[in-house]
Amino acid sequence: MCGIYGHYIFNPDEIIQGKENIEKLNHRGPDYSGILCKDNLFLGHKRLSIVDLSDTGAQPFEYKNLKLIFNGEIYNYKDLRKKLKKENYTFEGSSDTEVLIKAFHRWGISSFNLIKGMFAFGIYDELNKKFFIARDCVGEKPLYYLFDKNKFIFSS
Repeated sequence: MCGIYGHYIFNPDEIIQGKENIEKLNHRGPDYSGILCKDNLFLGHKRLSIVDLSDTGAQPFEYKNLKLIFNGEIYNYKDLRKKLKKENYTFEGSSDTEVLIKAFHRWGISSFNLIKGMFAFGIYDELNKKFFIARDCVGEKPLYYLFDKNKFIFSS
């Protein structure tokens, strides 16, 4: 089971220790640790490799203007990958993470209706300055968040 943590700070005077928070999730993902820290954005991922053991599934995963951290497994990622290939998307690896971010790139929030699996994830759209978080409808993967006037924080 992976661990994810992210935050976006609206008030530049507020400080949150993102690196310290992601280190608290070490037990959730011993295989890899990844961090993206840019301006007011922090995304961190602790990886337990299951579907794709290569580095092409490492997170935070970036594609064009999108940044993704993801905990879980997309069961129908191979079918979604075939649909995306018909839409002229190419793939560097074989991870469900890459399929997830490209599905969101292609279909936006409608992609959430196409995904089958157990998951919690956060996607940041750098171009439009928007965050999207989602979890599976059963809630098998937990997703916690805090949103106030100064910050948005989420974790799984």
